[in-house]
Amino acid sequence: MGRLLVEYEDITRCMRSMDEHLSLPAFLAVFFTMTGLFWGGYRIAFNSGMAKNHFLSLIIPLIFYLSVQLLIMVSASVTNELANRVRRVMECLPYQNSTQDPKRIFKFKKILNHDDSLTLWKVYSMDRSLVITSIGTLLTYGILIGTLGKDA
Repeated sequence: MGRLLVEYEDITRCMRSMDEHLSLPAFLAVFFTMTGLFWGGYRIAFNSGMAKNHFLSLIIPLIFYLSVQLLIMVSASVTNELANRVRRVMECLPYQNSTQDPKRIFKFKKILNHDDSLTLWKVYSMDRSLVITSIGTLLTYGILIGTLGKDA
């Protein structure tokens, strides 16, 4: 039990450090990839009469932006899901020697009550729904901006 608690504490410390140092760069990367995806999709959708080479030069950056965005979002959301699952398992573990070592129990509860998840600039905790929401947002804004210049 003691070794398991030490390992869990190391993992949570690592996640806190990653979130502290990488949440702003992750936010900026997701923001810029979403911007690149939007403008690339807009250029493809509303550029008529383009040549095959020009189309390919527009689609390759879109694939790059989408892969970077999905790499960041999916890996962070899977990490958060696994961290929550481990936290739930740790909460269900029986307390051994609880009457003999109250400091260990206090430390155990303190570690479990600390929220450790990967976020986007401490604003939003990464989860699966963010992937679908971001793609839906790009689609919605693309439709809105695409219809602004059209006559009803």
